[in-house]
Amino acid sequence: MNEMTNSHILMGQFDYYEPASIEEAISLLQKYGEHARLLAGGTDLLVQMKMERIAPSHLISLGAIQDMEYIITRQDGLEIGARTSIRAIAHNATVRSFFPALAEACESFSTTQTQIMGTLGGNLCNASPASDSAPALIVQKANAIIEGLGGIRSIPVENFFLNPGVSALKRGELLRAVLLPWPVSKSGEAFLKISRVAADIAKVNVAAILERDGERVRSCRLAFGSVAPTPRRAKRSEAILEGKRFTQKLIAEAAQTAVAEMVPIDDVRSGDGTFSIICEVNDLPAVKDVATEAGFTVEESEMEWMPKDYVSIDEESIEAKAYKFLEGIEEVDDVQNVYTNLG
Repeated sequence: MNEMTNSHILMGQFDYYEPASIEEAISLLQKYGEHARLLAGGTDLLVQMKMERIAPSHLISLGAIQDMEYIITRQDGLEIGARTSIRAIAHNATVRSFFPALAEACESFSTTQTQIMGTLGGNLCNASPASDSAPALIVQKANAIIEGLGGIRSIPVENFFLNPGVSALKRGELLRAVLLPWPVSKSGEAFLKISRVAADIAKVNVAAILERDGERVRSCRLAFGSVAPTPRRAKRSEAILEGKRFTQKLIAEAAQTAVAEMVPIDDVRSGDGTFSIICEVNDLPAVKDVATEAGFTVEESEMEWMPKDYVSIDEESIEAKAYKFLEGIEEVDDVQNVYTNLG
């Protein structure tokens, strides 16, 4: 960001378009290519433009395209339009009943304002490693429905992310919707996010689905965000769980394997060692929630596996420290200092 930048206004000049149809939007994308950006909720795009990190010369709004904002049931699953707001998804009865991990992920998004303005398509197409919706959609075997001049194609959301900020969309393509297949019986799922403060992006987020066969794990899918260049599955950890009797010791082994599978970075939000503590200790309640929903029972006595030299994170003390600091804030700009003071 230029040190003279005023992040409250848009400095760059650009042409603004408001197509009335998906076909018109695709035509504009094809015409202007890399010089164009789609505007859905704008919760990330406009921030990036204000900070002068990106400067598109053509801004294409999807606001007038009504047939991209919907949640409909199909025989093969639940289809969610790309322009559907995060808040609408979080509060949708069908999503909450059949895809609770996605509902939990959407409820974890930043602030109420961001949930109202932000869209599912924007969260995915931003291709952030910290996307909250991505891990849930990946474990739910969701497919991204993509439309371009060549027609409609579908790919697993798992394959939608190529690199940080880079998706599988080609020139002249947009994400039209996401399709989630109906879950199988005797399965449970959950989502967990850990961040510095509630409105921040994730230090780590994880979604999990377990399918039960008696006291054994028939199948399992685990996906993490913020701990690799893209949201990704922990396939080696899944292999450890599948086909075995569900125990706390098994969870421990899978968690330790997950630490080895991921490649978290050391940045302003946390050191790379933080993921090890979070994954091996703090994620256990989430895994137990999934197991409970799937019908498993785990005896509390099995918690003895936990190494005594682990340092657990005292969430209450962190929250108390945050509130104490926030009480002293008088100017809006001082919010930037929250992260430094929380340590």
